[in-house]
Amino acid sequence: MGASKLKAVIRCPESIPCNPCESACPTGAIRVGEPVSNLPELDPDLCTGCGICVAICPGMAIRLMGQDMEQAVGLAGIPCEYRDEPVPGEEVTILDRNGLELGPGRIRRVFSPVRRDPTRVVILEVPLEHLEETEGYRKGSQDE
Repeated sequence: MGASKLKAVIRCPESIPCNPCESACPTGAIRVGEPVSNLPELDPDLCTGCGICVAICPGMAIRLMGQDMEQAVGLAGIPCEYRDEPVPGEEVTILDRNGLELGPGRIRRVFSPVRRDPTRVVILEVPLEHLEETEGYRKGSQDE
């Protein structure tokens, strides 16, 4: 049991000339093709969940998603460009795309998938019902 494998989820809102995710993906799981303004497509069977695309996307339009069935929580991997280092175990408030609070969460893991790039990927534990809409977090719990 345990955690399901994290997989990329691409949420590009519009067709613009952009393809760093395709160029950076080590397994070829992301395809933009020609013209370069195509929306990227993901082959989930090729995605390893490495997080490089999450860190490299200039539009912050890619997330990692998975589940921990033992703990019954969703796992959301989001890009982080804050100066303060997120701390695993820290309680946070998870946010949707509009910055509205969804509920409590916890930082599970933080990693830097791209050398010499300050963007880190933060893996959040979130309630399963909010996994799809989790886009960010605020330090501290809702009660503070």
